[in-house]
Amino acid sequence: MDLSGFFFGLPAGWAYVLVGLVVGLESLGVPLPGETILISVVLLTHHPDAGFSAWGIGIAASVGAIIGDSIGYTLGRRLGPRLFGWLGRRFPAQASAVRLAYAEPTPNT
Repeated sequence: MDLSGFFFGLPAGWAYVLVGLVVGLESLGVPLPGETILISVVLLTHHPDAGFSAWGIGIAASVGAIIGDSIGYTLGRRLGPRLFGWLGRRFPAQASAVRLAYAEPTPNT
């Protein structure tokens, strides 16, 4: 099945949910083709059989991206130091304390 057949077979609101979910997970850090899905589905909105609008797809993608970014920031803020500590022990050449200190922002004096 091709992409257009898949999206045209979905109930009306599920296209919005699916695009928002894919873009949100991509914004969270999961390697998914969010931009590809977004552009493809927006192009499909011009087909007469499309049960969804370009505005709705844009809003769903925006909401998904904002939620995904917010969750990713929160997880990084809370779990980041422990994760980098584990990575530093597991991969000392790539994530050592010296390399992590180099990546930390310095306060303006």
